[in-house]
Amino acid sequence: AGVLALRDALKPTARPLLEALRERGIAVEIASGDATATVERLARETGVERAHGDLTPAEKAALIARRHGEGRRVAMAGDGIND
Repeated sequence: AGVLALRDALKPTARPLLEALRERGIAVEIASGDATATVERLARETGVERAHGDLTPAEKAALIARRHGEGRRVAMAGDGIND
């Protein structure tokens, strides 16, 4: 019996990039289909205040629509086919 745990490594450029965005007044939010616990860990590691996990592609689109409805401009970067 054994346990195998895998974890994606955070790219070394991620933290500096996010900090540069925040310095310019750009809000960063995570919307992911990954497990909520994983997304919350990533948010803590990167200083991102708003993070949403376990989202479907439709839920991600709805989140973007809500941000548009708040008068925000939205840019999105994805790492998967459903983004």
